[in-house]
Amino acid sequence: MTRFEVHITEVIEHDQPLGPLDPTPEVRSVFWAGETDDEAGARDAAYVAWDGKYGPGKQPVQALVNVTPLAG
Repeated sequence: MTRFEVHITEVIEHDQPLGPLDPTPEVRSVFWAGETDDEAGARDAAYVAWDGKYGPGKQPVQALVNVTPLAG
C-alpha cells in the first residue's frame, strides 16, 4: 500500500468576467489522504469523500484533480 494525498477542486467557468460588486462564487473542493494500492484507487477514494461532503450525484462536471504519492 502506498500513501497518497488527493485534492479535487471544481472548475467554474463564467460567460462574462465578474464585476467588482458581484459575489464571489463558491469553489467546492475536497482533500483526501490515505493509503491505497495505486493512484486510481486514491482518486476513487477522494471522490467518495466528495460524495460524503456534497452528496451523491453532485460531483463536478469539470475538476482539477491532483494526486500526490507520499514517500513511505
